[in-house]
Formats: sequence, structure tokens, C-alpha cells
Amino acid sequence: MKRYEIGAEEGSLLIDVGGVDLAYQRWGTGPVILCLHAIGHGARDFENMADLMGGQFETIALDWPGQGRSASDTEPASAERYAALLDGFVDA
Repeated sequence: MKRYEIGAEEGSLLIDVGGVDLAYQRWGTGPVILCLHAIGHGARDFENMADLMGGQFETIALDWPGQGRSASDTEPASAERYAALLDGFVDA
């Protein structure tokens, strides 16, 4: 399975955070639920959940660097780096 097959859909939204193009999906409207996938997974992991939420919530799921449709990061992966990227994503 290719990483694109589990990540955000083709034509998904992209945002530059900390020099990395992060892909993400949005579904629905309402209070926001932010979904974060495990390594080797992607934003589409949350598609069925988002469908079940219907119009009650806005579900946002991002692809971490090097996962799904997000670009690779030039910095090493670490909890600190991912926290900084998440902080930048939420603030954007």
C-alpha cells in the first residue's frame, strides 16, 4: 500500500507549518474535533468517524510529515518537533 492511499484525499488542503507542507482533510460543521493518526496511518483513518458525526462536528485530520500527502520534514522526527508542528497547525 502506498502512503497516499491512507492519507488525505487527492486535492486535500495543504498548509505550510514550520517549513513542511502538511496535508489535511475537513468534514462537517460545528465544534471542531482534531484527529491525529499513528505512524504508518493517515488522515483517512477518520473518514468513517467523520461521516458518522454528520453535521454535528467539524472533523479535521492531518497527515504527519512523510505520511499520506504531507511532505517530508527536513528535521528529525521527535515528540518536540511534532508538538511544534501541531501547535503551528492549530494556530494557522
